[in-house]
Parts: sequence; C-alpha cells; structure tokens
Amino acid sequence: MAWMSEHVPELPGSGIIYALTVRVTKNEILAALNQPEQFILAIALVPPAESSDALQLHYVQRPFTREPGFGEVSVNYDARA
Repeated sequence: MAWMSEHVPELPGSGIIYALTVRVTKNEILAALNQPEQFILAIALVPPAESSDALQLHYVQRPFTREPGFGEVSVNYDARA
C-alpha cells in the first residue's frame, strides 16, 4: 500500500473533475471476489485545482460482498458513503 500512496498521484487521470459515483465493472468485482487478498479498491478524492487541500486516498480491503446480477455489467456506488 505504501507504493500506491506514493505513486497514485503521478498516474494520469480520466479527466473527471467531479463525481459522486464510483462505477466498478462486473469483471473487476468478480476478480476481487475470487482473489480478495490481491485486490484493494483505491479511491482518490482530488480537490479542485484552486484548492490548497491535499489529495485524499482511501483504500478499501474486501470492498464487495456479492456478485453482480446476471444482466449487470457494472455497479455504481455512492462515493460519499
């Protein structure tokens, strides 16, 4: 996890400026459920450019408890929760 906290800020972003929802694909959820010890969900809260606030990183171990439904291709989660 130390590597992640040092290098995540260097990674190119998706260009999303503000989002209250985190979308996770079915394949990502299944991979996390099949190998939970190898999967940590990292969520970066990026402040606006004009803000002096620091980047906030949150790491969630074992973030998923069930498989998505048969017809679901992704699941949306409220980032405020």
